Amino acid sequence: MTDVLEGNSAASIAAPLPTAVQEVVEMSAGEYDGSDVRQEEEQPERAAIAEVISSDDEDAFQPTLARDTTTFIAQEEQLSQEVTVSQILEANTCSVCLEPWSSNGAHRVVSIRCGHMFGRSCILKWLHKDRKEQRAKCPECNQIFTKRDIRPIWARFITAADTSKLENALSETAKMQHDNRLLQSELSNMRLALSMAKSELMRLENETGSHETEVSAPKPPVLNCQLEEKIDLRHDSNIVARALAYDPLAKMIIVAFTNSTPGKQPFHGIWKISLRDTNFKEAVELHSKTIRDVKMDPHGRGYLLSTGMDKTIRVTKLTEGQNSTILSYKLPSPGWTCCWSTKTPDYFFCGMSNGTLLMFDMRNTRHPIGIWEDQSLTGGTPVHSLWYLERDGSTDRDEESIIGATTWVGIFRIHFWPNEYDQEPLRLFPDFYDLQEGRIRAEAVREDIGPNPKDQTCYSFNYDAPSGYYLLSYRSRLATTHIIGHSPSSRGLKRMLVKEYPGGQTALSRTLLFPLDIDRVNHEQPTFFICAGCEAAKCVNLCDQFDSYQRTLPDISNVMDLKWLSPAKSDNLLACLTDTQLLLYSLHFDPEIKPG
Repeated sequence: MTDVLEGNSAASIAAPLPTAVQEVVEMSAGEYDGSDVRQEEEQPERAAIAEVISSDDEDAFQPTLARDTTTFIAQEEQLSQEVTVSQILEANTCSVCLEPWSSNGAHRVVSIRCGHMFGRSCILKWLHKDRKEQRAKCPECNQIFTKRDIRPIWARFITAADTSKLENALSETAKMQHDNRLLQSELSNMRLALSMAKSELMRLENETGSHETEVSAPKPPVLNCQLEEKIDLRHDSNIVARALAYDPLAKMIIVAFTNSTPGKQPFHGIWKISLRDTNFKEAVELHSKTIRDVKMDPHGRGYLLSTGMDKTIRVTKLTEGQNSTILSYKLPSPGWTCCWSTKTPDYFFCGMSNGTLLMFDMRNTRHPIGIWEDQSLTGGTPVHSLWYLERDGSTDRDEESIIGATTWVGIFRIHFWPNEYDQEPLRLFPDFYDLQEGRIRAEAVREDIGPNPKDQTCYSFNYDAPSGYYLLSYRSRLATTHIIGHSPSSRGLKRMLVKEYPGGQTALSRTLLFPLDIDRVNHEQPTFFICAGCEAAKCVNLCDQFDSYQRTLPDISNVMDLKWLSPAKSDNLLACLTDTQLLLYSLHFDPEIKPG
């Protein structure tokens, strides 16, 4: 029994490695370590243990001995397997770079004199880290080796990454990318050739059509622009004009200006210039700082609405020889723009530098009846343009709507439903409200007209209420972009034409959209024109909505504001306000002169 126990103990201590582990470490090259002999010696010991466990001996101690020995052997094998798995993971990793080696390539597995294995590229770098020495120490055991001691290893089984497929895939990918670039270049050339062929075809078709209809087809009328008057506004070098307004009933032009003569108190007011006699100008002081905007009352009462940097908005009664301010409201921020309601004579609106909008009622002389401050709608940037939005008869008759623009978000709309005037001003919010105890319901819409021009900010917005046409202007240091479109309904804007002019724009000048009849005899619909100043070229550019007519008014510098004076005198007039001059142009279409 003692011999049996000793044999069991020896067998348990010398338990063999699993077969998979033996296959991993079995190499076709390298030093022989005699592992096969040890495996053969261990086989009789395992057989002896098996005989003890399966023996039919009736010894009283034998069952207990067999159970204890079996449990011990199982625990030893489990521990051996756990250790072996860890050793396998470590054996497949290069100890220099801690990355798996491969069966081929630069990082293929090699061994050195001591038998330790590394990736070939890593052990070569280790050997040559000291250029003066032609030998190095093993990173594992510090045994000296040279380059001749580096030998490749071919393993029967190896779990290292085989990079041959990856290298082939990368090579194929590079080839496919090269072929793709060639095809893309060929496709671009073919598209360019197709575009040129289409252009040539259209040119030939147009030439053929023009030759066929040259005798019978009338030529389009010619846009004629003629300078009628040039009014000098600068009595001295300290006067700067800023904004324009027009009273069609009184045939009177309003010019807002600032006179900052040294040694005198600055004068911020308006000039009243009559078209009946442009030599006579009457100056009226209104504000204590620069005036940003002026608008004439559309209801023919002779009221002038003005706002400026002194944080006030005023209503002034303009009469011949006597002018008086009848209403004045304090603003929380400088006023940038204002407009009247064309439906309700007592309502007017103001846009301020902080993006806030105010609604006023002339019957409430204490404060505004509505305050709109929504950063998501205006971006907190100045509201530089406001226009009253006329609605058709199918909408709510109590609704008041305005459309405007800021430098950040572009166009927005706000719809109001006021019904009381004797409470504190109601602060309005972006969502739709129907307050039972409040005074105003409101709804805001930010209009989407497509992507804004790249790296440009909105500086002017013009709206023609009867037709629904609009003009939105953007600026940068390199160019100005003008978008003309149409609002087919109370919601939504449709882009029609995008016109770009080279040259930057620094002044926050206003652009103009106006209608002009091309054929009055046949009563055709009027054509809308873009009118915008160009600082770089020192001119005013004109272009119609179809990009068919283009004219340039030369020698006009620093355009601040533009107004379409209709009706005025015998012809329609275009007023161009610079910082020092007021220029009046007559615009009309000359009919075709047929050959005799």
